[in-house]
Amino acid sequence: MYVDGSRENLDLMDKFLLALEQDPSNLEAVGEIFRAAHTLKGMSATMGFEKVAHLTHEMESILDQLRNHQLEVTPPIIDVVFETFDVLRTLVNDSIEATDSNVDIETIVRKLQDAAKGKTAASKVEAKTVTAEEKPVLPEVKPAQESEESQLALELADISMNEFEQQLLIEAHQHGSNILLMVVTLVADCLLKAPRAFMVARSLEELRCDVIKSVPETKDIEEEKFDLSFKMVMLGEATEEEIKYAIESISEIESVKVSKLKPEDFAMQNSAPYVAPAPAEPPKPAPKPAPVPTPAPAPKAAPSPTPAPTPRAASTPRAAPPPAPAPVAAPPPPPPPPRPPAAPAAGGPPKPPDKKNTAAAADKRGSQTVRVDMKRLDDLMNLVGELVINRTRLEDIGAAHKLKDLNEALSRVSQISASLQSVVMQVRMVPIEQVFDRFPRMVRDLAKKLNKKINLVVEGKETEMDRTVIDEIGDPMVHLIRNSVDHGIESPEDRIARGKSDVGTITLVARHEGNNVLIEVVDDGKGVDPTIISRLAIERGLFTPEQMAKMPPEEIIKIIFLPGFSTAAVVSDVSGRGVGMDAVKAKLEDLNGVLELESKVGEGSRVTIKLPLTLAILPALMVKVGVEMFAIPLGSVLETMDITKADINIVQHQEVTLLRGEVLPIIRLRNVLNVPTTDEERKQLDARVDELSMVVCASGEKRAGFMVDELFGQQEIVIKSLGNLLGGLPGIMGATMRGDGSIALILDIPSFFQKGQTLQ
Repeated sequence: MYVDGSRENLDLMDKFLLALEQDPSNLEAVGEIFRAAHTLKGMSATMGFEKVAHLTHEMESILDQLRNHQLEVTPPIIDVVFETFDVLRTLVNDSIEATDSNVDIETIVRKLQDAAKGKTAASKVEAKTVTAEEKPVLPEVKPAQESEESQLALELADISMNEFEQQLLIEAHQHGSNILLMVVTLVADCLLKAPRAFMVARSLEELRCDVIKSVPETKDIEEEKFDLSFKMVMLGEATEEEIKYAIESISEIESVKVSKLKPEDFAMQNSAPYVAPAPAEPPKPAPKPAPVPTPAPAPKAAPSPTPAPTPRAASTPRAAPPPAPAPVAAPPPPPPPPRPPAAPAAGGPPKPPDKKNTAAAADKRGSQTVRVDMKRLDDLMNLVGELVINRTRLEDIGAAHKLKDLNEALSRVSQISASLQSVVMQVRMVPIEQVFDRFPRMVRDLAKKLNKKINLVVEGKETEMDRTVIDEIGDPMVHLIRNSVDHGIESPEDRIARGKSDVGTITLVARHEGNNVLIEVVDDGKGVDPTIISRLAIERGLFTPEQMAKMPPEEIIKIIFLPGFSTAAVVSDVSGRGVGMDAVKAKLEDLNGVLELESKVGEGSRVTIKLPLTLAILPALMVKVGVEMFAIPLGSVLETMDITKADINIVQHQEVTLLRGEVLPIIRLRNVLNVPTTDEERKQLDARVDELSMVVCASGEKRAGFMVDELFGQQEIVIKSLGNLLGGLPGIMGATMRGDGSIALILDIPSFFQKGQTLQ
């Protein structure tokens, strides 16, 4: 829970920090950052990660000043907060992985404090230069004071104290105890409000604070019959700061406000009869209010406060003030009966709204989300895969034996299993924004480092993909974005010289296309120059001048995908070592994806990635080669066709055929995969002149015809790994179990093109 929750909050902070940098007046972003930091602090404190809690607390201080307009959002402050965020991420990772990066948090804490004090110091300097006539500005504090008092009055409006409770406050005040009002607000999506309130009460007990009154009443709090906030009046030695710090450490607490009170603050809220006794400390007024003895029976009423105000306030609270109530205790036992009704009456008014709030809370609880371990989803997916396999097997049996009843039942089973498969696939789907959200910050930092101005535009981040694919594409995407920033976008001076805006644009787009997801990285930079690529390729001995002369520009620019090739003049810590683009291509092909590059000199580049929605279950074309069955992923298949021997020609030792006027290389799977052939099979093959089956497949812009012996139609297959022992088989990406229990190998079509077994 902490791992996922902490990372979610860090991602939120990162996202809104970038938004705040773009628009310093965006106080909503400040509020979101504060909430995320506050939640992270509470979670970390609960788990005992003190460094994270301490640094987040310091970060909260400056964020609080920003949202309360006490501090202006400036680039230096943004930089300090970003630096703090980076340290926080390191500390959180240390906490999760039980490592120690030896981060010096005191340095960053000082930077935070200096950033806040810098503004204060500046204001002091301004204050010294103010003329004498301007001194009357000071009284402006008065309205703020008045507003604070009026705010306090509003907060006390729904808190009514009976005479015994007021007497307790007076006695405690006389003995030097603090009278404190605490208003706690929970986060909007808090689902377990009662446990949070219990944790608040427990923290108060640890601080030796005795709760005298709570609104709503304790019973209502325990039954969650309240909205998102509750109030507590307490007595104790703890200061406002100590209480606030302790309560803020609890997760899912939105805000905590602690105010110091005097007994007369409550007198103002209550009926006039008691106003006199409150300030009147001499014994003379005591006889006058005959009712005053009424509270005195409170010693007997000592249990009474427990049910009404809060059961958590043990008899200890009453123990402090008892000396005074004790003398007055004897006079009137009868009055207590009238008092109990008064207490319920005090708690009564809030109840109706609480019922409404309870209903609203119930509605909210109705739509809950549940965190599920990825392994459980994988196990569920495996079971669905087994169901698909057995469904196919039953269909084969039904078709072979022509059993009508079985076929009807199978039809229903097929519908159910297809629906189950679809639901499980949806459960595994997550928005691609999990990958995209890391790039705004990365682009910002790189642009700053390279002294460039870059605007990142993100579209389609709600596009969903299988979690397995999402986890794998992060690093390739990082390489592509870094290349666009470093090699693609020019410096502001160069852009202006070329008649462009000094701000470059990188557009990141994701969208669905059939059973695939297309991701595009587009920049309006200088593009990839084929002449430079050609020169470098010749210099490094990758190609001869004659080969380069025959190569079209669109093929030349693809040389950047060769291992170790780089166009960077200088190797930097950003890029230029030539270990990026070939790794990107290899990784995407491992995912059964396709990588394409388009570029125009002076206008920019477009990198397109095509990936399958999922790597678990996919449609495939089943083919037979010799006695072996193979599966070709349908995403790689363009078409199937029959050709004759007369259609096959030899060009430069490569078999080819013409397909609608274009030369198509031919790959004989029997030869490439070394499928054994008996003498009888060889005779049958030699005898076949017509109806040679060919599957036309593509990888990127390359196409080839794969010769097979027989086509068996389309089928959904479940991809199974071959394990470490057989995992390196060339041309094979996995295996699947067929309906009859036999195994079919799944062909890795892109690898055939990669090995150069086709005409270029």
